[in-house]
Amino acid sequence: MYNAAARTHGETMRTPALCLLCLLCLLTPTQGRTEELIILQYHFVSDAGPDSTSVSPERFEAHLRIIEEEGLAVVDLPSALDALSEQDALPERAVAITFDDGYVSVYRHAFPRLAERSWPFTVFVNPEAIDNGSQAHADWAALRDMQHAGATIANHGMRHAFLVRRDPALPAESDDNYAERIGAEITVAERRINAELGASHRLFAYAYGEYDSRLRQWLEARGYRAFGQHSGVASRYADPLALPRFPVSGPYSQTESVREKLRMGALPVLDPQALPSPTLATEDPRPELTLSLAATDLSASSLACYASDQGRIDSVIEDAGDGRLLLTARPPQALPLGRSRYNCTGQGRDGRWRWFSQPWLRLGPGGEAPP
Repeated sequence: MYNAAARTHGETMRTPALCLLCLLCLLTPTQGRTEELIILQYHFVSDAGPDSTSVSPERFEAHLRIIEEEGLAVVDLPSALDALSEQDALPERAVAITFDDGYVSVYRHAFPRLAERSWPFTVFVNPEAIDNGSQAHADWAALRDMQHAGATIANHGMRHAFLVRRDPALPAESDDNYAERIGAEITVAERRINAELGASHRLFAYAYGEYDSRLRQWLEARGYRAFGQHSGVASRYADPLALPRFPVSGPYSQTESVREKLRMGALPVLDPQALPSPTLATEDPRPELTLSLAATDLSASSLACYASDQGRIDSVIEDAGDGRLLLTARPPQALPLGRSRYNCTGQGRDGRWRWFSQPWLRLGPGGEAPP
């Protein structure tokens, strides 16, 4: 069972009174239980950051107030994932807050607001930037400060490198060379985090949200759980090596949009590990996606899929006759080079909308793509 008392504030508890308060907040008699987890993804919390990946401190505060107004339970990410993997129940409408890259603006502007509420959160960091003294990134002392207050500090790669794309100037990479390159990016980063903070959570956020079957298998063999940048709600159905998060910075930070995401449920995709690799073969620019869905709580007529920059795409829905619906979608036009997605949604019989996102990465003949 999800242990709110022991883990809501991370590995380090603060005071017995605060722990008791946290337990009462998360496990009130009026709350139900669920097997779903909404994960929010931020980068900069600053007025001066890039438009596409920043949210102002004032808007970030507005997001936190929406979480309060909606009555969500803010939970510790490692504990919540443990509960999902063990099919234990989480507090109803659970949400986890994450930050990629470990920017100092998170320490200056997000951390005080989260600490004021005694809310846990997770920061995915790139140790090389910290070790090189980057002024844009929180240093190890700041990360320790956040960790002591209940934050989880996790792995975003040593250098925030492209791990899927190949350098067209280099010869084909052998399996041994690939393992060496990935190890230098992920294993070394995990060691640095453990050396500085005394914790190794084996949580990894894919740089740029990019991954493929080869990288996924490498992480799985070493006991990691991994996060993309594709939208959706994590649940017992989700692939633990491709966990979705809702981006809520830049153009996705509008308050009403955030409120809608916080009300979303997970589209019940069965056997997500069997889905195709996001990295497309060069001869397949219009990939077909077939989802096997648990039909018990879905309105089949509401199901639809949308492709990046193409809007709604043709979908075929079949009743498999064994409690499953098969949803097959393919876009009319080729996906562009670089990153794109299919977003599929459907309405539950309770009126709540469910969401699933399939990321794609289309590379050129030499393994190149736009940044």
